[in-house]
Amino acid sequence: MGGFGGIEGLISYLIMESISVVIDATHPFAVGISRNAEVACARLGLPLIALVRPAWQKQKNDLWHEVTTYVHAAEFVNKKKGRVLLSIGRQEVGSFAACNDAWFLIRAIEAPTGQLPQHHEILLQRGPFDLKEELQLLREYSIDHIVSKNSGGSGTYTKIEAARLLGLPVVMVERPTKHTVPAVETVDQVVTELAALLTRTVQDGKQRKDVR
Repeated sequence: MGGFGGIEGLISYLIMESISVVIDATHPFAVGISRNAEVACARLGLPLIALVRPAWQKQKNDLWHEVTTYVHAAEFVNKKKGRVLLSIGRQEVGSFAACNDAWFLIRAIEAPTGQLPQHHEILLQRGPFDLKEELQLLREYSIDHIVSKNSGGSGTYTKIEAARLLGLPVVMVERPTKHTVPAVETVDQVVTELAALLTRTVQDGKQRKDVR
């Protein structure tokens, strides 16, 4: 847990723990730690396996408005002047602080800090959520729009399913680019990559022994 203290801190940790392979399985929107990992591994000559779960794909009857930034999402929902389920975690809530014409139900695991939109309620919850719960929540709060990150995975996808069933628009924040190295999408692929790396390491060790 934590950011390791930037690139230099991560390098120190990798050296101290004698790490020989790094698997980056961080959240699809955790750009900083992934870029730090790439730099640290490059400096130390360590192999890096990047796991990025597949993004959600728009389905029939989905009403998505796709944006590239949280600021664009804020501008869009503020113009609509409706009731918004803001389900993006706590760190980016400040992007919506200037929204004075919309009301927000801010759902997060931990309470957001910093500036918040003028009209809001905070709901502290941890997923996963089942479809029945999400439908009840959207109806109870008379939600008009959902703002979500395209995180992928199954843990919070039920809000997207609920929006589809209720015909609610979803403002979907597209993923940033995390890696310059090739990425895999499943744990099985990670295991395969890791096994191949370990096999090559063993073979290289035997070759060095034979040379001696």
